[in-house]
Amino acid sequence: MKGLLIDVHNAKIQEVEVSELDDYYKWIGCENIDITSRKIGGRIYDIICDDEGFFHEPVLVSAVDSEQNAMLVGNLIVMGNSEGDEILHGLSNEELKHLKKNLAVIGVERDEKTTAVYMMLCNVEYL
Repeated sequence: MKGLLIDVHNAKIQEVEVSELDDYYKWIGCENIDITSRKIGGRIYDIICDDEGFFHEPVLVSAVDSEQNAMLVGNLIVMGNSEGDEILHGLSNEELKHLKKNLAVIGVERDEKTTAVYMMLCNVEYL
């Protein structure tokens, strides 16, 4: 299945293939994942994220709402909407285009000398 990896730690966005649970851990780079659903630009997607993202330093925001409030942190993979069933769904090419329209480049000051520049998801809403 095709997903979209938002890798804030390495400042890259890429399409990834996932077929089993270990793939999510590998791509996200974590030990515990969480699966949540959010609206992104008005459409519902499933998001696989690091369940302990707030406990890692630095905490890097990966998704914000329309008011720039943090919604998710750390690396994440966006998948198609499962509509409540237990099986995750891959992204279509049309969904990938839609997601890429809801990405923005941001700069985050880490300290007085270092700024992290990476892309994050925007227009993310709770269901």
